[in-house]
Formats: sequence, structure tokens, C-alpha cells
Amino acid sequence: MLKRYENFNKYNLEYLPISLLEKSEEYCDNNYSIKREKCPIYAMEYIIKGENFFNINGYEFTAHEGDIVFIPKNSNHTYYNNKKEKCHKLWFVFDGSI
Repeated sequence: MLKRYENFNKYNLEYLPISLLEKSEEYCDNNYSIKREKCPIYAMEYIIKGENFFNINGYEFTAHEGDIVFIPKNSNHTYYNNKKEKCHKLWFVFDGSI
């Protein structure tokens, strides 16, 4: 997996309603898989190419090229790559009182 990652925690200003914490561009291989329980942050993923399978709080779906997925704070979620094709995506992690 190729990853371009940036962390913005040093710029986190608590008085703002939303703060970007991290962002990354990833090229996910066939072994890519993430599982989190009661994840304490929000996330958004934009699928540039390929597919990712998601389960967010029991709701299962496939995100395709051009889709944006919102992952709510404190959610239980799993997502993984389609084994047929690598997934190219952008993701953003943020927090706040939104």
C-alpha cells in the first residue's frame, strides 16, 4: 500500500466547531482492511478509483469510484478493499462539535 499522509494535530484549535486532524491519499492493495470500535473521530473517504466495502454500525454497502463516505464519530466500522482491484482513495479525519 502506498500512502501519502499528513497530520494536522498541531493546528487543532479547540474553539473552532471543526478541526482537520489528518489526511491521506492511499493506494490500497488486496490485503487492506480496517476495523474500529467506538472510534472517537469523524472521517470522510473519497473513492478515486476502485471500490471499498463498508460496514458502519451494521449498515453494509460498497463505495464506488466518485463516492464520498461519511463515518460518524463513536461508530463501529469496518472497511476493506475489493480483492479484484486496488482502491485509490483520499481520506480525512476530523473532530469538533458539529
